[in-house]
Amino acid sequence: MRPWSRHKPANSTEPVATGEPTPADKPARRSALSDILDSPDGAPFKVIVTTDEEEAPVESGRRHPRGPRALIEGWFESASLSVTRVRGLISRVAHTFKNAFRSLRAARSRGLRAIVSSFFANIGRSLRETRSRGLRATVRGFSANLARMWRGPRARRTRSLIKRFLLYTFLFVFVLWYLTPIYVLLVTSLKGSSEINLDTMWVLPTSFDLSSFGAAWKALAPNFMNSLMLAIPAAILSSIVGSLNGYVLAKWKFRGSEVLFTLILFGMFIPYQSILIPLTQVMSRIGLYGSLQGLVLVHIIYGIPITTLIFRNYYAGIPTELLEAAKVDGAGFIRLYRSILLPLSASGFVVVLIWQFNSVWNDFLFAVTLIPSQSNWPVTVALNNLSGSMITDWNVQMAGALIAATPTLLIFIILGRYFVRGLLAGSLKG
Repeated sequence: MRPWSRHKPANSTEPVATGEPTPADKPARRSALSDILDSPDGAPFKVIVTTDEEEAPVESGRRHPRGPRALIEGWFESASLSVTRVRGLISRVAHTFKNAFRSLRAARSRGLRAIVSSFFANIGRSLRETRSRGLRATVRGFSANLARMWRGPRARRTRSLIKRFLLYTFLFVFVLWYLTPIYVLLVTSLKGSSEINLDTMWVLPTSFDLSSFGAAWKALAPNFMNSLMLAIPAAILSSIVGSLNGYVLAKWKFRGSEVLFTLILFGMFIPYQSILIPLTQVMSRIGLYGSLQGLVLVHIIYGIPITTLIFRNYYAGIPTELLEAAKVDGAGFIRLYRSILLPLSASGFVVVLIWQFNSVWNDFLFAVTLIPSQSNWPVTVALNNLSGSMITDWNVQMAGALIAATPTLLIFIILGRYFVRGLLAGSLKG
């Protein structure tokens, strides 16, 4: 370093003292430097530190009235106090959770009331104890207790019970939500006409009255038989056509088979409303307008895309080597289908028959458009016209809805497990 030098303020006219300081001069000169930095006037100052290489200004500006040293010390003191408070708060919260989990682990074999009381007692105790502990120790203890709680055979059993309870609770709520309309339907159908109003819609009937079911069946019986004559042949014939299509597209590949399969699937995405006018014209020209036979033909054609898709994916899972071995033995196209594929298609036929029967039975749009005669109406159209023009017997209407829904409900109850099994068998193939 060069000899110590002191520079005067920018607006001062005093000479600058330079030279090698003596030991007696150093305190006086440090005091003079402090006087310059801490002086109350607002005159600008400049401090220059010199080295062996160069001289460069370090800082220039206007002094704070309190002095830069006191200002910086105040800032650091405020920041340190804020950090201390935040650490204390985090430590108390972490230790609270630690003691709460400890209470739950210790009270696993006790009743629910004891667990809850111990939980809140440990929360209060932890808030008092964590004041003297650090954040790191609290977090470490909380992590250790949490890991210990979720390990071991008893902990796994507890987790399993909690998950099962939450799952069943969730499913039970959705079952109640789904069955609420059915409850209103059943309760209303068992009431007399004098008991039906909006105020007593959710109330159980004072006496069970089955006369509404008799009146509904008397009005819907002919149309109920029309629906059976419509749904059974349409479901069987569309299933057979879809099975043959799936067999050809899965096992007898030819040029353009994938394109043809894609075009068939496009039929699933055509809205029925968009083809009602041309469909009515075509059915009139071929002489099937207004008859059940024409409606059966319409449902067979519109069932081909979904049945083809299900059977094609189902047959794709059958080994091709089995068919090739049968070809070596002389089996042809029909023999392969009749002797090998058809016996293996039971699950696929169950799925397609249930699907098609349900779709045809619940159809309303095609039936109300293509069948103007009341004697040929299916049950869905007759149920819509069961209500009067001026007064509606809600108990008869609800009883008729239950009667119309009975076939599909029984099919799903009896064959539901086969339906799910068949869907899963062909869902990941193709």
